[in-house]
Amino acid sequence: GTRRVRIFDRRGRDVRTLSGEEPTGESGMLLWDGRDDDGIVVPMGIYIILVEAHEGLTGTEHAVKGVVVVAARL
Repeated sequence: GTRRVRIFDRRGRDVRTLSGEEPTGESGMLLWDGRDDDGIVVPMGIYIILVEAHEGLTGTEHAVKGVVVVAARL
């Protein structure tokens, strides 16, 4: 299947889109470097992550939302 990860700021603006052909499953790990689609480091704050997965064999689609906080060391 395919997976697309979209990251939005707290105002709902699209910040970054990550996609890939990696296998999808019930669990996994996502690493985001804290940069937007232009490669610029995003400001500290709350971001919404939307993971969309599509299973090619069955045509099943799944979506999961979550919240992350981008912070810096003090």
